[in-house]
Amino acid sequence: MAQEPSWPPAAQEVDDAAKLLYQARLDYYKELAKAEQAERLQELTGTNAELLAELEGELARQTAQQEADAARAQATDDAINASIAAFHNALIEVSKTAIDRARAGADTVQKSAGAIATVYTTVLAVAFSVSERPLPSRGLVPAILLGWAIVWSTAYLAYLSRAKAVKQPQPTTEFEEGAMRRSIAFIEWTRSAAMNRKYALRVSVFALAFGLALLPAPFVNFEPVTETSASAPTGPPWPGQPTGTDAELNKILYQAQVTEAADLRKTDQPIADDGDDSTWWWLCGGAVIASVLVPALLAFAAFLGSGVAKLFRGSQASGMA
Repeated sequence: MAQEPSWPPAAQEVDDAAKLLYQARLDYYKELAKAEQAERLQELTGTNAELLAELEGELARQTAQQEADAARAQATDDAINASIAAFHNALIEVSKTAIDRARAGADTVQKSAGAIATVYTTVLAVAFSVSERPLPSRGLVPAILLGWAIVWSTAYLAYLSRAKAVKQPQPTTEFEEGAMRRSIAFIEWTRSAAMNRKYALRVSVFALAFGLALLPAPFVNFEPVTETSASAPTGPPWPGQPTGTDAELNKILYQAQVTEAADLRKTDQPIADDGDDSTWWWLCGGAVIASVLVPALLAFAAFLGSGVAKLFRGSQASGMA
């Protein structure tokens, strides 16, 4: 960089030649000053351009970094939201099938009891006969219990009743918390609809179990078997010898009379007395009562267990506090 020129001294003698010389020198120094200022301005402009380029580059890098961070954060949020949505959709889908599963259970009890009753009737038809081996009264015990199961399962499916009211979810600004509250409310609603009249379904299950357990009733007797007659011990007398003169006609007549007497005596043959069926009927009554009481007792025990668990957790919390 050239040294800054100093201004020329003022002329001592004032004449035209001196003025011209002084003016020339002044113009020269003005040009040198302008050139110096232009050089400095150029240097400052170049320095500022470099700084501006550096600032623009740094700003571009920061902008790219912020955009990348925002994209990663958005992708993370989208993945979390998709996971939350998939989780709650799965909960809702499973909850929606709760009612269908409960109704399918009652339908299974109905169909099972009907199929077992059909097979049981077929077996009884093969094993017993009205004339030769009548069905004892205890043979109705399994049929009664199977019918009892069908009645209660039908009550679960067809009997209309008011379901328990479900509280609405509390509003919140948090997305995840709000989704969980809505899912819980939906689960409670479907559970309430499925568990409505659950007592009837439980009774039908126990009735079906007791009916299966007592299926051997017609073939098992707890009393000793004795031989008795269904009618009077004296049957029709055997026919006497025909006294007609025609021997061939007497033979035919006598044969017909003997055959008739034999057929009548068949109905008077002793049959097996199956004894007293009161034991089986007591078992039937006990099974009916047990099918009604056992579900109630189990529900009461579960209620007591949950209450004790809550008290235990409360005592633990108070102790820790």
